[in-house]
Amino acid sequence: DQLLTLHRLSMLAEGQSDTQGVVLAQFWLGAIQYGIGRAHPSIMHLERALALSDATIKPRLHVQIKANLAQSHLTASHCELAATLLDEAIAAMEAPEHLGRFSGLPYSLCCRGFLLADQGYFAKAADYYARVDAALGGNEPPMFGAYMTQLAAVAIWEGKHAEAVRLTDQGIALAARARSRYYAVMSRALRAYARWCQARDDSAAVEDLVKSSQWFLSGASQQRCSLLFGWLAEVMVERNDPVRARFYAAKALRRAHDGDRLGEACAARAMARLAAAGHGHRQPAHYLALAHRSASARASPREAALTHMCAADLSEAAGHAAHAAAEREAAQHCAQTLASENR
Repeated sequence: DQLLTLHRLSMLAEGQSDTQGVVLAQFWLGAIQYGIGRAHPSIMHLERALALSDATIKPRLHVQIKANLAQSHLTASHCELAATLLDEAIAAMEAPEHLGRFSGLPYSLCCRGFLLADQGYFAKAADYYARVDAALGGNEPPMFGAYMTQLAAVAIWEGKHAEAVRLTDQGIALAARARSRYYAVMSRALRAYARWCQARDDSAAVEDLVKSSQWFLSGASQQRCSLLFGWLAEVMVERNDPVRARFYAAKALRRAHDGDRLGEACAARAMARLAAAGHGHRQPAHYLALAHRSASARASPREAALTHMCAADLSEAAGHAAHAAAEREAAQHCAQTLASENR
């Protein structure tokens, strides 16, 4: 609801040659677009704010705009650029002359850790999350809900499903105290998927995941919701429900088109399994190639390994033993790369 007002504010400031007013309006436009999951317009506004801001006159504002821009590039899976900008912003925030003056430092550290975890570098990500703990000092600022949901998602990626359930229980309690619908719904969705991973026949967990996804389909914030749609596509394939599997895969791929690619590879692998079962008009190789492109865009050996394993399973089921062996070898190579980096 604030976007229209901020657009008007930006035009008024520009008409009065008020550069600082334009910078602030563009900054908040970018911040809000990020918060509701619209990466591309967020980047547009924040790039304009950064270009107009002066690092010498307002150094703290300049650094915070750079941090927000980095987070939006991360949401859009521009991983290399996001990492560079985050590293620059974090270094500036932690500089002696600024230390303790940036409330945005913990969230920037969170995002840097989340990027590494998505790629599969869990040990390096843990170092950043330890720095978040140190920066927070036991406090629960507004970004604490983001921290908890990120930790839960990372635990799921690591296969630590019981830990994810514990974290999401904390996240739901936190969301109630903060009166945040987004953190409440995201925490419930993460908990539901973690429970399903623990017991694949948990129908209640599936129903909770479906209910959570409905909130994201309602026009509310869609930040990182492609992750849930990708997981739902995977769940529905395993439950032999091709109609709903295609529905959720399409939602994940649509979000990927809008910049949120977290669930894209998972949805593509689900479609590959559907194609191998005789559903759809394309071959599994088409969807596996899409999953690999997504993994490459996110610079994620973790996703690449999962896609090679999916290809191996499908090849083995089709009786192509040699191809299955080659795919498993490729998956093992990705795993070895991650293992060496995680030591």
